Amino acid sequence: GLEFIPFVLILFSALRLAKFNVDTRQTQSFIGIPTPANGMIVGAMPFIENQKEAYLNFLFEPEFIIIYTLIMSYLLISEIPLFALKFKEFSWKTNKIKYVFLATCMILIISLKYLSIPLIVILYLLTSIIANLTKIKI
Repeated sequence: GLEFIPFVLILFSALRLAKFNVDTRQTQSFIGIPTPANGMIVGAMPFIENQKEAYLNFLFEPEFIIIYTLIMSYLLISEIPLFALKFKEFSWKTNKIKYVFLATCMILIISLKYLSIPLIVILYLLTSIIANLTKIKI
């Protein structure tokens, strides 16, 4: 049983790729969390575990894995618009949120190493949701 729950992520990733790769609405942004973002978190888990921080022990509890699987499976196929790091031009005025996001990512990576990866994905989701709610164009 329970050890097969994470394979649900593979099914939803395949569904996302089948559904959204033919979606013409995704020229300037993504709809739903991109499969590589989820893959980066899952791929980082063993490295995060190697950091041996006591406060990270919950990451490998069955309850957390089930909750993570359910949330990410939903986000993979959701209709939530998420910004893409595509640049038409590089001016500060039109890309300041992207630049701030990238700078924050660099700081997180330098300071937290592998633990930064899930935090960056959460920051990506929150930035996109806030931009959608406030109608800020990224």
